[in-house]
Amino acid sequence: MTDQQEDEEFCSYDSSSSTKFSNMKLWLSRNFWIILGVASLVMIFVLKFTDWRLFSCSKAEAWNSCFENFAFGIIAAAIFYVANVKMPNWLYRKAVRLRIENELSKISLDIKRIINSVQPYRMDFKERDRDFFVKAFEDQNLNEPFSFNRTVSFKDRINEIQSEIISICEGLFLNYFKFMSNAEITYLYDILNSYFIREVLCPIEYDYPEQYWFNSYNNQRKMGESIFYLYELPFPHQTHKGIPVLKQVMGFLKKTTRKSNN
Repeated sequence: MTDQQEDEEFCSYDSSSSTKFSNMKLWLSRNFWIILGVASLVMIFVLKFTDWRLFSCSKAEAWNSCFENFAFGIIAAAIFYVANVKMPNWLYRKAVRLRIENELSKISLDIKRIINSVQPYRMDFKERDRDFFVKAFEDQNLNEPFSFNRTVSFKDRINEIQSEIISICEGLFLNYFKFMSNAEITYLYDILNSYFIREVLCPIEYDYPEQYWFNSYNNQRKMGESIFYLYELPFPHQTHKGIPVLKQVMGFLKKTTRKSNN
């Protein structure tokens, strides 16, 4: 089994019956030794603690003992497989998932910093809807110091945040694309395709006399609209926990039984 097959657990799966069956076969092959180990435990329990035997011929005792020893060997192999393959892969995937969620949280936090930096000391927070923020952002002199970092201007800090978000998105797509859910991929695509990321900020020059404020091109209002759009994007919480294999297996068995009865 390749690493790519092992990592496909984090991809989304089609709902068609053929794809479900393929996913079920993939899961069964991936957990072959674990399934054999559980079956061997059941066999040992039956042979040790019940009167039922696999064989009842003259050499039954020898054959049953042989199968018991074979089951112990399978259990040992399953433990070795879990300890040396499944557990390291599981720990690696957990670490990757933590990295992805942290990077996505950074993007969300950067957007919130911009939202909260515009007129941060106004008390009417309940009015911080889209229209409120866009108007406040348009009226903000972006050449003034940033609210939470007085060493840089609004414009420079926003440009830094744009670069940070682009770097995070590109890093996630380049290194962790196959580990992300559809919701996370869509979230990143929406961000990269937003006006805020695609365009360069051209602020209104409030430092000039008022009659010159709108003489040159500016996109400050459009930037404010795009920033609030990103702020309202639903955060992609991770809900995918792998293939619901047991449910698929039971559904497949029910369909098979129903067909055979008909």
